[in-house]
Amino acid sequence: MAELGDEADKEHCDIGQYAAESHIFLLFTVGEKSALATEAFCKKTDSNRSHNFETIEALIHRIKKLIGRECVVLVKWSRSSRMERFYQALFLIP
Repeated sequence: MAELGDEADKEHCDIGQYAAESHIFLLFTVGEKSALATEAFCKKTDSNRSHNFETIEALIHRIKKLIGRECVVLVKWSRSSRMERFYQALFLIP
């Protein structure tokens, strides 16, 4: 959502609120702006169900410990964040 310019902060907060209202169980985000989504999510849910990571590598490390066969993982990213590394680490490389 880097391309949102002046609306970026508001939109990140809105997506965190939307995730909470949509009964998303866990919300993990990466980066400074995404921390706003995490904060908004935490205001409406248990704060232990959301975490903002400084790096994609830290997120990958945490997710690999949590996911199993019965998990559904929704990944949203912009090309500027290079989150394809996350997808590759979890789904393409054993």
